[in-house]
Amino acid sequence: MEKRLYFIDNLRTLLIILVILQHLSITVGGPGSWYIEGHTDDLISSIFLITMHNAVNESFFMAFLFMLSGYFTPASYKRKGARAFLKDRLARLGIPLLFYDFIINPITGYFSSLSDHQVHGSIWSAYLLYIKNFSFGTGPLWFVERLIIFNVGYALWCLIKRSSNTTDKNDYKVPDNKHMLIFAFILGLITFYSENMVAGSK
Repeated sequence: MEKRLYFIDNLRTLLIILVILQHLSITVGGPGSWYIEGHTDDLISSIFLITMHNAVNESFFMAFLFMLSGYFTPASYKRKGARAFLKDRLARLGIPLLFYDFIINPITGYFSSLSDHQVHGSIWSAYLLYIKNFSFGTGPLWFVERLIIFNVGYALWCLIKRSSNTTDKNDYKVPDNKHMLIFAFILGLITFYSENMVAGSK
């Protein structure tokens, strides 16, 4: 029986709390996109408490969650195999994503827009319009869509690697400072671009 790593559970809990606080801050005037966006005239609170809070959180918390997921992915794949691994991931991630995209998001968005007098008509007509303009990966569950893509990509990479009859030699070299700086720079550019894409899709 595998020993559960409770400190990982604690880390995940802490990061999830930060995600919740991030969205709560938007409701009181913090920068970002959410169903309810507040406003504050208090300059000190806006700059030092809310904006800095969100900026610091966004600099690490989602990347940290992705890192934790990626760290445990190889062991899970090795233990379950490709078919069971993908089936498990699609069930655990795909079902919540579909439920959010087709149930929670359109209903929540309708009543949010209704309170702001941005929508008129019945919820059914609004739902049909939502389906007509539907696209995956929008809203707060964008990261779930990314996780599905990453997991499917990892499984395909493992299958391709196995089919090419390559063997693990465990002789990988630790990257030096030069390569780590290059990697950090490229990762920063990709992250900046992807964050702008996510922000634009919300």
